[in-house]
Amino acid sequence: MSLTEWASRERGENNWMVRKLVGKDPTAEITPDDLKVAMKIIETKFVIGLLDRYQESIHRFNMFLGVDETSPRSQQCMDEFTEAKASNKRGKKNDGNSYEHPEAKEGSPAWKSLAQIHSYDVALFKFI
Repeated sequence: MSLTEWASRERGENNWMVRKLVGKDPTAEITPDDLKVAMKIIETKFVIGLLDRYQESIHRFNMFLGVDETSPRSQQCMDEFTEAKASNKRGKKNDGNSYEHPEAKEGSPAWKSLAQIHSYDVALFKFI
């Protein structure tokens, strides 16, 4: 089965993250109000970091945790951590995931189908 075929099939699963955050089961309808609640939960209960904004994320964590980034000890720790991550195989396809997954190219039929099925999760990710 191709990714496009898989993406266009109704599997009964959608918007997993929003569902989990607002406590709705897989068969319940998700509404724009649910998305608003999920956004509020993310905004007030989580500190979010993104790998494609690695330095910004580390700074955000440090601010939240009260780490003095100017102290020599903190600088050494951050340098060592960053160096260790850089030398790791980070970015290698499927690193930490034992299953091979095809990628949906942005704008492709599979991408559009998945974006529609998971529209509230997509909106939540864009909010983050």
